[in-house]
Order: sequence, then structure tokens, then C-alpha cells
Amino acid sequence: YGHNNKIANIREKVAFHNERDTETGRWDVPEVNSNLDNRVGKLGLTDAEIDAIVAFLATLTDGHTATANHKR
Repeated sequence: YGHNNKIANIREKVAFHNERDTETGRWDVPEVNSNLDNRVGKLGLTDAEIDAIVAFLATLTDGHTATANHKR
């Protein structure tokens, strides 16, 4: 859920995109300015809205678990 393994699950990932540029102090500042993305942060989503997004995202799985030796 993130390249630096600081986000443990999909709900935290949605919360990150909701809160990144706020004063919560919950998320580290990007290492370099080029990592900033103005499409996320300060979205103003409520907990209920975050839960609804997570529930929707959970419907997008096909249930497949990839393995190194998977053959069709």
C-alpha cells in the first residue's frame, strides 16, 4: 500500500490521500518536492466516506492470488 511500507492497509491508504496535506501530523513530509502531488490531500472526507470508498474498492478484487509458478 505504499513503496515505503508505512501504510498497513487499504483504509490507511485512502486516509493518506484524504489527509496528506493537512496538519494532522500523521504522515511524513515527502523526501523531495517532486514527490508532492496536488491531486491528493485535504479532500475533507468523513470517516463514513472513507469507509464507503474502502468498501467499493473491496468489490474490485477477482479473488485471484498470484503465485510465482502460476500457469494458465
